[in-house]
Amino acid sequence: DVCTCTAGEEQSAVSVLSSGPSATAEPPRATLDATQQSTPDTQQSTESQSLPQPSYHSTLGNRQQSTVSGAVPVTTTHSQPPPTTSQQSTLDIDDYFDVVSELDDVAHVWKSLGGALRLRPSTLARIKADHQQDSSSCLEKMVTMWLNQSYNTERFGLPSWKMLVEAVAHRNGGNNNALAIRIATKYKVPAPAQN
Repeated sequence: DVCTCTAGEEQSAVSVLSSGPSATAEPPRATLDATQQSTPDTQQSTESQSLPQPSYHSTLGNRQQSTVSGAVPVTTTHSQPPPTTSQQSTLDIDDYFDVVSELDDVAHVWKSLGGALRLRPSTLARIKADHQQDSSSCLEKMVTMWLNQSYNTERFGLPSWKMLVEAVAHRNGGNNNALAIRIATKYKVPAPAQN
Protein backbone atom coordinates (compact mmCIF):
# COMPACT_ATOMS: atom_id res chain seq x y z
CA ASP A 1 0.00 0.00 0.00
CA VAL A 2 2.91 2.39 -0.40
CA CYS A 3 1.99 5.46 -2.41
CA THR A 4 4.37 6.08 -5.17
CA CYS A 5 4.29 9.61 -6.48
CA THR A 6 6.35 11.31 -9.05
CA ALA A 7 8.45 14.32 -8.15
CA GLY A 8 5.94 16.66 -9.78
CA GLU A 9 3.01 15.21 -7.87
CA GLU A 10 4.91 15.48 -4.57
CA GLN A 11 5.66 19.14 -5.17
CA SER A 12 2.03 19.74 -6.06
CA ALA A 13 0.89 18.08 -2.80
CA VAL A 14 3.31 20.21 -0.78
CA SER A 15 2.04 23.39 -2.38
CA VAL A 16 -1.55 22.40 -1.61
CA LEU A 17 -0.71 21.83 2.05
CA SER A 18 1.18 25.09 2.35
CA SER A 19 -1.66 27.05 0.79
CA GLY A 20 -4.18 25.95 3.50
CA PRO A 21 -5.96 28.40 5.90
CA SER A 22 -3.42 30.85 7.35
CA ALA A 23 -3.29 31.81 11.02
CA THR A 24 -3.13 35.42 9.94
CA ALA A 25 -6.07 35.22 7.62
CA GLU A 26 -8.40 38.25 7.65
CA PRO A 27 -11.41 37.67 9.86
CA PRO A 28 -14.86 37.69 8.38
CA ARG A 29 -16.21 41.12 7.49
CA ALA A 30 -19.22 40.86 9.80
CA THR A 31 -17.04 40.14 12.80
CA LEU A 32 -14.73 43.08 12.04
CA ASP A 33 -17.62 45.48 11.63
CA ALA A 34 -19.07 44.43 14.99
CA THR A 35 -15.70 44.98 16.66
CA GLN A 36 -15.28 48.44 15.13
CA GLN A 37 -18.80 49.46 16.09
CA SER A 38 -18.39 48.40 19.72
CA THR A 39 -15.03 50.14 20.17
CA PRO A 40 -16.29 53.78 20.49
CA ASP A 41 -18.95 52.75 22.97
CA THR A 42 -16.41 50.87 25.01
CA GLN A 43 -14.03 53.87 24.99
CA GLN A 44 -16.80 56.26 25.98
CA SER A 45 -17.84 53.94 28.81
CA THR A 46 -14.24 53.68 29.99
CA GLU A 47 -13.76 57.47 29.91
CA SER A 48 -16.95 58.11 31.78
CA GLN A 49 -15.88 55.68 34.46
CA SER A 50 -12.48 57.30 34.86
CA LEU A 51 -13.80 60.87 35.27
CA PRO A 52 -14.64 61.93 38.84
CA GLN A 53 -18.35 62.44 39.30
CA PRO A 54 -19.73 64.90 41.86
CA SER A 55 -21.38 63.22 44.77
CA TYR A 56 -24.67 65.04 44.94
CA HIS A 57 -26.01 62.60 47.44
CA SER A 58 -23.19 63.11 49.92
CA THR A 59 -23.38 66.91 49.61
CA LEU A 60 -27.09 66.89 50.12
CA GLY A 61 -26.70 64.47 52.98
CA ASN A 62 -24.24 66.80 54.71
CA ARG A 63 -26.50 69.77 54.15
CA GLN A 64 -29.45 67.93 55.59
CA GLN A 65 -27.38 66.87 58.53
CA SER A 66 -26.30 70.47 59.11
CA THR A 67 -29.89 71.63 58.93
CA VAL A 68 -31.16 68.95 61.25
CA SER A 69 -28.40 69.13 63.81
CA GLY A 70 -28.05 72.89 63.65
CA ALA A 71 -24.31 72.56 63.02
CA VAL A 72 -23.67 75.57 65.25
CA PRO A 73 -20.49 75.04 67.23
CA VAL A 74 -21.20 75.29 70.93
CA THR A 75 -18.34 76.26 73.19
CA THR A 76 -18.77 74.95 76.69
CA THR A 77 -16.67 76.51 79.38
CA HIS A 78 -16.54 75.68 83.03
CA SER A 79 -15.06 78.94 84.24
CA GLN A 80 -16.47 81.16 86.95
CA PRO A 81 -19.46 83.32 85.96
CA PRO A 82 -18.54 86.83 84.82
CA PRO A 83 -18.53 89.48 87.51
CA THR A 84 -21.60 91.63 87.89
CA THR A 85 -21.69 95.17 86.57
CA SER A 86 -21.21 96.56 90.08
CA GLN A 87 -18.03 94.56 90.61
CA GLN A 88 -16.31 95.20 87.31
CA SER A 89 -17.25 98.84 86.59
CA THR A 90 -15.93 101.97 88.19
CA LEU A 91 -17.99 104.80 89.61
CA ASP A 92 -18.07 108.30 88.21
CA ILE A 93 -19.94 111.54 88.77
CA ASP A 94 -23.09 110.01 87.24
CA ASP A 95 -23.26 107.79 90.34
CA TYR A 96 -23.21 110.78 92.70
CA PHE A 97 -26.77 110.54 94.07
CA ASP A 98 -26.55 106.76 94.57
CA VAL A 99 -23.35 107.16 96.58
CA VAL A 100 -24.47 110.14 98.67
CA SER A 101 -27.80 108.50 99.52
CA GLU A 102 -25.94 105.55 101.07
CA LEU A 103 -23.75 107.72 103.32
CA ASP A 104 -26.22 109.61 105.53
CA ASP A 105 -25.21 107.58 108.58
CA VAL A 106 -21.55 108.61 108.26
CA ALA A 107 -21.97 112.23 107.21
CA HIS A 108 -20.65 113.40 110.60
CA VAL A 109 -17.30 111.62 109.93
CA TRP A 110 -16.99 112.82 106.32
CA LYS A 111 -13.38 113.95 106.79
CA SER A 112 -12.20 110.54 108.08
CA LEU A 113 -14.19 108.84 105.32
CA GLY A 114 -12.59 111.13 102.73
CA GLY A 115 -9.18 110.18 104.07
CA ALA A 116 -10.04 106.47 103.76
CA LEU A 117 -11.09 107.18 100.16
CA ARG A 118 -7.54 108.51 99.64
CA LEU A 119 -8.35 112.20 99.17
CA ARG A 120 -5.37 114.40 100.03
CA PRO A 121 -5.37 116.27 103.34
CA SER A 122 -5.14 119.57 101.45
CA THR A 123 -8.28 118.71 99.51
CA LEU A 124 -10.16 117.86 102.71
CA ALA A 125 -9.01 121.09 104.36
CA ARG A 126 -10.27 123.13 101.42
CA ILE A 127 -13.66 121.39 101.60
CA LYS A 128 -13.91 122.15 105.32
CA ALA A 129 -13.03 125.79 104.79
CA ASP A 130 -15.55 126.19 101.98
CA HIS A 131 -18.50 124.68 103.83
CA GLN A 132 -18.02 125.96 107.38
CA GLN A 133 -18.63 122.79 109.40
CA ASP A 134 -21.81 121.79 107.52
CA SER A 135 -21.39 118.00 107.60
CA SER A 136 -23.89 117.24 104.84
CA SER A 137 -22.41 119.83 102.46
CA CYS A 138 -18.88 118.65 103.28
CA LEU A 139 -19.88 115.03 102.61
CA GLU A 140 -21.44 115.95 99.27
CA LYS A 141 -18.37 117.92 98.19
CA MET A 142 -16.05 115.15 99.36
CA VAL A 143 -18.00 112.55 97.34
CA THR A 144 -17.88 114.84 94.28
CA MET A 145 -14.10 115.16 94.57
CA TRP A 146 -13.72 111.39 94.99
CA LEU A 147 -15.91 110.52 91.99
CA ASN A 148 -14.00 113.09 89.90
CA GLN A 149 -10.81 111.18 90.83
CA SER A 150 -9.15 114.04 92.72
CA TYR A 151 -6.66 111.64 94.31
CA ASN A 152 -3.86 109.31 93.24
CA THR A 153 -5.82 106.80 91.14
CA GLU A 154 -2.67 105.12 89.82
CA ARG A 155 -1.73 104.10 93.32
CA PHE A 156 -5.12 103.48 94.92
CA GLY A 157 -7.35 102.54 92.00
CA LEU A 158 -10.47 104.06 90.48
CA PRO A 159 -13.65 104.80 92.48
CA SER A 160 -15.82 101.71 92.96
CA TRP A 161 -18.42 100.28 95.32
CA LYS A 162 -15.80 97.92 96.70
CA MET A 163 -13.50 100.81 97.57
CA LEU A 164 -16.39 102.70 99.20
CA VAL A 165 -17.43 99.66 101.25
CA GLU A 166 -13.89 99.23 102.59
CA ALA A 167 -13.65 102.93 103.48
CA VAL A 168 -17.01 102.91 105.29
CA ALA A 169 -15.99 99.86 107.32
CA HIS A 170 -12.46 101.02 108.14
CA ARG A 171 -11.97 102.18 111.70
CA ASN A 172 -10.07 105.23 110.47
CA GLY A 173 -12.76 105.93 107.89
CA GLY A 174 -16.50 105.62 108.37
CA ASN A 175 -16.05 103.04 111.14
CA ASN A 176 -19.49 101.60 110.41
CA ASN A 177 -19.27 97.92 109.57
CA ALA A 178 -23.05 97.39 109.52
CA LEU A 179 -23.50 100.11 106.88
CA ALA A 180 -20.60 98.69 104.87
CA ILE A 181 -22.21 95.24 104.83
CA ARG A 182 -25.54 96.74 103.78
CA ILE A 183 -23.94 98.57 100.84
CA ALA A 184 -21.93 95.48 99.85
CA THR A 185 -25.06 93.33 99.81
CA LYS A 186 -27.07 95.86 97.81
CA TYR A 187 -24.42 96.39 95.12
CA LYS A 188 -23.12 92.80 95.10
CA VAL A 189 -19.54 93.43 96.13
CA PRO A 190 -17.44 91.47 98.65
CA ALA A 191 -18.19 92.13 102.31
CA PRO A 192 -15.60 94.31 104.04
CA ALA A 193 -12.68 92.78 105.87
CA GLN A 194 -12.47 93.38 109.59
CA ASN A 195 -10.27 96.44 110.25
